[in-house]
Amino acid sequence: MEAPKGGVFFSARELHNLIPFHLTLRAAIELNVFDIIAGAPLTAAEIAAQIPTGNPNASASLDRILRTLAAYGILTVSFSSSSPPAYGLADEFQCLVSSEKSSSVISRAANVLGHALSPGFDSFCEMKHAVLEENTVPFVRAFGVTPYEYFSERPELTKNFNESMANNSKFYIAVVLKTYRGFDGVTELLDVGGGNGTLVGEVIKAYPNIRGLNFDLPFIIDSAPAIPGVEHIAGDMFESIPNAETLMMKV
Repeated sequence: MEAPKGGVFFSARELHNLIPFHLTLRAAIELNVFDIIAGAPLTAAEIAAQIPTGNPNASASLDRILRTLAAYGILTVSFSSSSPPAYGLADEFQCLVSSEKSSSVISRAANVLGHALSPGFDSFCEMKHAVLEENTVPFVRAFGVTPYEYFSERPELTKNFNESMANNSKFYIAVVLKTYRGFDGVTELLDVGGGNGTLVGEVIKAYPNIRGLNFDLPFIIDSAPAIPGVEHIAGDMFESIPNAETLMMKV
């Protein structure tokens, strides 16, 4: 059998590494690595010292994670003849720093972690059955319930999902509001499936004359923060939607 050419071989290897890389990134987020190195480059030992662990070999294991992320250009590496390599966060990936430390609203760590969490991963593993079997929903096949039912019983996953959606909403609506004039003259705006109310809240900031209504499932509304000018309403959009002058839905 003829050996594959170099380009083909490395392309195949890259496909093989997609899942390990994603899960390595997830581990770094869960270990708070990006927040720890946000100020200045640190060695694996210096980073491990800020992670609550009793593992004496933590820095060696962490270094493998850091080297993988550096190979993908997410981390920078500086070498010194007198000390171990120091890892920093590449400029284009500053968005991975948590919202408490970063002003970025484009793609914070919650967005990445949200896709790497077990429910999403396990449901993707069932994707082929949506082709093979009639009326098959991969998530339901994996867990026996809809995503909304699953998340309603898991507050931490709901919190992460809402943060992810809120971060996206802030970025997109900031771009929309620069040119879109469709909110001119609107006096009441209902966001259907509005999550924690971030999207309609951003519109109300730009148009304080509008009465904002945020409509979503009860378990989401229960944890929604108070937002000036926005009233939270609990319900199921597949059953009924509150009457309002103007409706908005972001997909």
